[in-house]
Amino acid sequence: RRVTLIAPWEASGWSLLATIHSRLGHHVEAAAASRAWLRLKPEDAAARGTLSHSLALSGEVNRAREVLTTANSDTDATLANAWVTLGVAEEKRLRLEDAESAYKKALALDPRNALALRNLAVIQQKTGRAGDAVVSMNQAISLPSNDAKGHRYLAELLMFQKETSKAIPVLEQILRLNPDDQWALLSLGSAEFTVGNHAAARNAYARAVELQPNDAGAWMGLGQTQLWLGDSKAAESSLKKADQIKPNDAAILLEICAAYGRQGKHELALLTCDRSLALQPSSGPAWSGKGYAFLRLGRLADAAKALETAVRLQPDVANPWINLGEARLRQQQLGAAIDALGRAVALSPNAIDARLYLGQAYLAARQPDLARPHFEVALHTMPNPSPALVGLVLVHLHAGRSSEAIGYWNSLKLRDSLAAKALRLRIVAGRVPGAMMLVE
Repeated sequence: RRVTLIAPWEASGWSLLATIHSRLGHHVEAAAASRAWLRLKPEDAAARGTLSHSLALSGEVNRAREVLTTANSDTDATLANAWVTLGVAEEKRLRLEDAESAYKKALALDPRNALALRNLAVIQQKTGRAGDAVVSMNQAISLPSNDAKGHRYLAELLMFQKETSKAIPVLEQILRLNPDDQWALLSLGSAEFTVGNHAAARNAYARAVELQPNDAGAWMGLGQTQLWLGDSKAAESSLKKADQIKPNDAAILLEICAAYGRQGKHELALLTCDRSLALQPSSGPAWSGKGYAFLRLGRLADAAKALETAVRLQPDVANPWINLGEARLRQQQLGAAIDALGRAVALSPNAIDARLYLGQAYLAARQPDLARPHFEVALHTMPNPSPALVGLVLVHLHAGRSSEAIGYWNSLKLRDSLAAKALRLRIVAGRVPGAMMLVE
């Protein structure tokens, strides 16, 4: 101030005063100092940029735009930053088109302006151009900076577009910048789980619960991954911690139901599914879990009733159709079993349980040629093909193709002598045509 009073003709004094006011957030004062600066140096791009920046932040958005529009420079970083500030001000006024124009002008002056690229990506996403947004954000985070916020936004964009595998390295970069970022850990756990990297997902969630032991979402994610990795006891423990932190959460209760089911605790699974259904009566997964518990307990009528509700609520999910088909098959309701299992196979052609049960249903209905393709698919897909070989031996015996039956029988004996012995007793007792050849 003293310099500008003693030597008001010195532009450097006004420049310093404008800069100090701007950094202190005194935008009206900064604008006044910038005007004096600009009067002394009309062609100074930095003076024009500082003035526009201050005007935009003090609410004079239209005047800020006028100041920038008359600038002559085409390569000034201060002007570029002023255009970014103007873009932010236009966004606050919900004038997204003007904001986008401002960010593009900033990038014309400074193509490496990471903030302009990031803010442009936000507008592109808001206006339905997610692909363009990803390109802009990728450019922003490729610049040398520690822009964790930009990385987060890009990760959110990629996950929104279901490009989960591309989001994973972005999340990993966020954690390199800040290893204790809880959002990034939870998002990484979810992303790794989605692409099938369950061990990596477990590690991310384990770190998250270590950092924040009272985060129910982190405990739930850890429990889900432990379930997929086959550690149902550990999953039960993790999910119960989630339940303690966030009681009466239907989704957590549903996962506990699954953990009980994996351990054969079907009565407890039934009770937990009922707790979940009390909170969300229209939950298809909860009805499916309840039906599965009934099925494993041998309560076939109750299982079928619960599973009928599940498939009504989730007609495009294969698993409840498989369980319904098994229940109907065990009830000897072959037509209903074939219908349910046919739906399951249509939804999930590689579902081995569905193929095996459907093959068995067609065999029981004395339609071996319809059973055959399902056992053949299972044979080429299963790690242990013994159940499929058993089915194919029966298919060919029932169809009168004894040579084919013997071929599959010999394969079964080589792979699984116990299954072969059990099958021999079964087909002899059932007086299946051609059984004596197997006995011999």
